[in-house]
Amino acid sequence: MASIRTVVEENEEPPKCLKNLRWYFMEYCNNTSIHGFKYLGERRSSVEKVWWAIVLICSLYFCVDFITEAYHKWERSPVIVSFATSETPIWSVPFPAVTICPRTKAIKSKYNFTEMALWMTTDGGNNHSMWKEFNYMAMICPSQLELFVDNETTTFIDHDIINFLIDVHPNFNYSVVNCSWMGDNCDTKLNEFFVPTITSEGICYSFNMLDKEELFTPDITGDYSDRKLSDRQPDSEWTLEEGYLENASLIAFPRRTLLSGPSGGLDLTFMTLQSDLDYLCGDALQGYDVILHHPAQMPATKAGYFRVGLNQDVIATVKPNMMRTSDELKRYTANDRNCYFMTDRKLRFFKVYNQQDCLMECLANFTLATCRCAEFYMPRDNLTSVCGAKQQHCINYAARKFLESEVSFRIENVDNFDIFENDTNLIVPSCNCLQSCSSLSYDASISQSDWDWKKGRNIVSSRNETDSYNLSRLRIYFKDMQFITSQRNELYGKTDFFANCGGLLGLFTGFSIISLAEIVYFVTLRFTCNFRKHGKHYWSGAKELMKD
Repeated sequence: MASIRTVVEENEEPPKCLKNLRWYFMEYCNNTSIHGFKYLGERRSSVEKVWWAIVLICSLYFCVDFITEAYHKWERSPVIVSFATSETPIWSVPFPAVTICPRTKAIKSKYNFTEMALWMTTDGGNNHSMWKEFNYMAMICPSQLELFVDNETTTFIDHDIINFLIDVHPNFNYSVVNCSWMGDNCDTKLNEFFVPTITSEGICYSFNMLDKEELFTPDITGDYSDRKLSDRQPDSEWTLEEGYLENASLIAFPRRTLLSGPSGGLDLTFMTLQSDLDYLCGDALQGYDVILHHPAQMPATKAGYFRVGLNQDVIATVKPNMMRTSDELKRYTANDRNCYFMTDRKLRFFKVYNQQDCLMECLANFTLATCRCAEFYMPRDNLTSVCGAKQQHCINYAARKFLESEVSFRIENVDNFDIFENDTNLIVPSCNCLQSCSSLSYDASISQSDWDWKKGRNIVSSRNETDSYNLSRLRIYFKDMQFITSQRNELYGKTDFFANCGGLLGLFTGFSIISLAEIVYFVTLRFTCNFRKHGKHYWSGAKELMKD
C-alpha cells in the first residue's frame, strides 16, 4: 500500500527550510484577509512585488504612526470636560455661604484707631499696653503700618489678638436692622444664622457655613474652634461629592432655596453709625465686603469679594458653577486627571479638601518657614507664633515667593510634594494644590445704585436723626431655577482606545481580529498539522515540493 507521504528519490536532497518557509508564506498571502498581501504571494514580476511591498510598508508606517499619536493623546490628556446632558435644579445645591466683613473694625467708644495712631506718634511711645493693642489693630488696618514699623511694634504678638478684635468689633446683631431669608423674617435668628469667622479682615460673619467641628481638624488652634465665637451649627446633610442625603428634608443644613429671584434669597439691611467710621483704618472705603463661597470652604477675602457701600442698594444674582467627575477617573493619577478626590489628599487643618483651603494652609506653612510665624488668621497650631506688624514686609515677601514657587513648579511639571529651597535656606514642601474633582462655586452678577432712604425717613419722622447713621441693603438670590453642570469624563476609555486602533488598522490594512486569528493559526495549528502530516522536510505542505 502506497504511503500518503511523498517519497523522495534517493539521489535528490529534500528541500531546505528557507524554501519551505517561502512557500508557506506564499500560501499565507494567498489566504489572508489582510489587504494587499495576496499580491506578494502571486507568481508575478519582481517590479509588481516591490510595488506592493512599498504600498504595504507605507500603509503600515502611517497606521503605526497614527496609533502612536492616539496613544500619546490618551496618555497625556485622558480627561475631557463637557456639559451635562440635563439641567440641575437649584434645590440640589446649597445656597452660597455668604461671609460679610464690616469695613468698620472697631467701635470708637471701645477703640479709636485714628486717635490712638496720632497719640502713639506723639505722647504714647512708652506705653507698652497701648502699643500692644495698637499692634493688634495694625494687623487689620495695614494702610498706616509704614509709619510705625520702626517704633515699638513687636515682631510677634500673642494669641490674645482674637479676643481683643472680638471685644472691640461692632455687634453684628445691632448692625443688621433687617434680615429676611426666603421671605421669612430672621431678625431674631441672627445668632443662629450668622457665625463669626476669622479672616484677614478681622472678624467677619458667615451665613450658611458648616460648623467649625466639621471644617477643622483637632490640630488647629483653639482660636478657630473656640465655641465662644459662635453657637454650634446643625449637622451637615450635604457633601461636595455626594450632594444632599437621600432622606434630607427641604430645610436641611446647609440651607437651600426652592425658588429663584428675591423671594427665594437672602435680604439684609445694615446700619452703620456715622460716629464709628474710621478713615485711617484701611483704604478709607466704608461699608461691607461680601464673599460668596460654598459651605465647606473658608472664605478668602484676598481671593475676591464685592463691596456694599454706605447708602447703597446692592443686588447679587447668583449662578452656581458646579463640576462633577466620573468614578472611572479614579484609576488615573491625580496629575493625569488634574484634580483630587476627597480621599486622595488630606490637609492637616481642614477636614474637607478644596483648592482654596489647601493654598491657605500651604501659605501658612511657607510664611512660618520664612518668617518664623504665621498671620493671626492663618490656620496654625497652638505652638505657632503670631506675626506682629513689624513682620509685615516679611509676610508680603513670603506670599510673593510662595506664588512664584507654585507657578514655577506647575510649569516644570514637578511631582507632588517635591521640595524646594527658598531664599532663607529653609526646606519647604511643594503644595501642588490641584482643584477638587467635585467643586462648587458661585458666579455673581452685581448691580448697585444709590439708596436715598433718608428722604423717605424724613417724611414720616419729625426729627432729623438720619444724619447719625447710614443704611446699606444687600440682596442675594439665584438667577434661574436650574443650571448646567460641567462633567469631567474619560476622553478615551479602553473600549474607545481599542476601537480607535481597530478603525485605523482597518483603514490602512484591513486588519481585524479574524486577521489576528489567521496569523496565530498559520504560526501554530496549521504548522503543527503540516509537520505531522508531511514530515520535517515538507512541513510547508506545498505540492510543488512534493513528488508523487
